[in-house]
Amino acid sequence: MDILQRFTQRVCTDWLTTYCSDRKRNYDAAGFNKASIRVAEADAKDCMLAIDYGVVCDTHGGRYRANMSTAQEVLFWEGHKTKSPRPITLWLEPVITFAALARLHLVHGWPKEQLGMQPKGWAFDLAAHEATGDSPPRILGEVKKSGEELRRLRADLLKLSTGEPAETVSINSAKKWKALLATKPAIVWLLAPNEESYVYAPSYSSDGCELREVEYSALAHSAA
Repeated sequence: MDILQRFTQRVCTDWLTTYCSDRKRNYDAAGFNKASIRVAEADAKDCMLAIDYGVVCDTHGGRYRANMSTAQEVLFWEGHKTKSPRPITLWLEPVITFAALARLHLVHGWPKEQLGMQPKGWAFDLAAHEATGDSPPRILGEVKKSGEELRRLRADLLKLSTGEPAETVSINSAKKWKALLATKPAIVWLLAPNEESYVYAPSYSSDGCELREVEYSALAHSAA
């Protein structure tokens, strides 16, 4: 059985069952659209590793959190409740988020205790912290469901880093920029499906910051 077959099996027979049978949902799994499992092999593999290595843990009913998360994440998206059975699809962004956390832990050496999802303010999707205390994250990561969306965000952030006003980019991009300036992470990691990603090291000043693209080695826990 190859990676995508194993991933599909776990979605359909393990994670979906847990999600639907939760007493607060009690959904019919027949509402799941199997065609929504459109996941790159690399993301499927690393999502499974995140769960298997306890980088993210199911707290109950398919609600996952990493150690320093401020919120729980689920792997499924629900359609309108008036339809029966209620439509359910696989939610790609959390799959990629879980995969990214697995890479930080297994490839870049981050202790899983220092990783989290939905960091304070919820503008970004994941974070890696220097310690388990209240310090700002060293890495803030943002996940997009397509390379096109990611490249639009990347272009907007680079535009803002040249001093362009926030009104010249999308509301979503402006929100990310505001959170970046408020949080001041050492590294910003932008991710899309199939390991497409960009890593930036911001240089902060009193009136903004400049984004400098750096190598993936900057993600390493030992890079500080």
